[in-house]
Amino acid sequence: MVSATDVKSAAMTGTVKIDGDTVRVEAAPVHTHVYYLLWRKRPSQPWHSEEFDNRNQAHHRYFALAGQGVEAYLEKRPSRVTE
Repeated sequence: MVSATDVKSAAMTGTVKIDGDTVRVEAAPVHTHVYYLLWRKRPSQPWHSEEFDNRNQAHHRYFALAGQGVEAYLEKRPSRVTE
């Protein structure tokens, strides 16, 4: 028999499917995208790159660099799905 606790805890981890008395959980992908940051201090210097899983961290780093007068580009890219 499936209890409400089983369904609730399974729902927190992904998609829940109930077949009779069995609860199956299909895990959601860990990350669906990554924030990719390119930057350089001067046109004569090489590019540096950083990747972020978190949007807030990526934007914080981007605006910190831009505030220092650094040439920076931030883009959202699809990442490999890991299950």
